[in-house]
Amino acid sequence: MKRTVSAAALALSISTPSFALMLPPSATKTICLDSYESETGAKFAGNCDQAANNKELALPLLDNGCADGQIALTSVAYPASFVQNSPKQKKNTKLKFDIEINNCLPPNVAQL
Repeated sequence: MKRTVSAAALALSISTPSFALMLPPSATKTICLDSYESETGAKFAGNCDQAANNKELALPLLDNGCADGQIALTSVAYPASFVQNSPKQKKNTKLKFDIEINNCLPPNVAQL
């Protein structure tokens, strides 16, 4: 009997986090990173999000939501109930995406 209860408790404790990860995300956003290729063929990604600039410049977007030559990265945010806060904090909690990358500077702007 002890082995059965222990096995059931172990199975439940292992499977519980996987049930929590099955929640549908409440929001998704696409981050567009520039991509570069070195002389040796190594590929690199930029360090800022070009999505806002793509809209401002009215660039044609591919199926991945980014312009040609950019890498698409999808970031998700889950409901506030998924976050371990008090009920009062849950109501005021802004959704936080799992990946945060700052926007690139607008077109025709130079950083001095």
